[in-house]
Amino acid sequence: MKLSPNELAWLTLKKWPDKTKARVMVAIAIAESAGDTNAMHRSTTGTNVGNWDHGLWQGSNKYNGAKLQKHPNWRDPLEALEIAWEIYNEFLKAGKDPYSAWHVYTSGSHTQYLPDADIALEHPFPPPQA
Repeated sequence: MKLSPNELAWLTLKKWPDKTKARVMVAIAIAESAGDTNAMHRSTTGTNVGNWDHGLWQGSNKYNGAKLQKHPNWRDPLEALEIAWEIYNEFLKAGKDPYSAWHVYTSGSHTQYLPDADIALEHPFPPPQA
């Protein structure tokens, strides 16, 4: 299933009600998966060669394997949201920038989706069966 930015906004607001934080997480989801709940990407370069990233926020089997096992239905938007929430909080508790868990944030490539996130956050609506 492919979610629109408005559906991603609705989901994100469930965990990040602060729109300033939510806009970054919506932009990250768009940059990571284009809203595709089935998205899987395999790393082909650097130290992550062979690593698989899963779902809307691309939870990594290398770094987030326990979270993916805890939430095996990562294709479900609500499960993907839980994984992202856990990743975010893990970084926050470690004293790190919580968004830095995502390469699209550290590279800045998510910024091109911030205007889409802003518009979507003005009119969020639930995805099917959420």
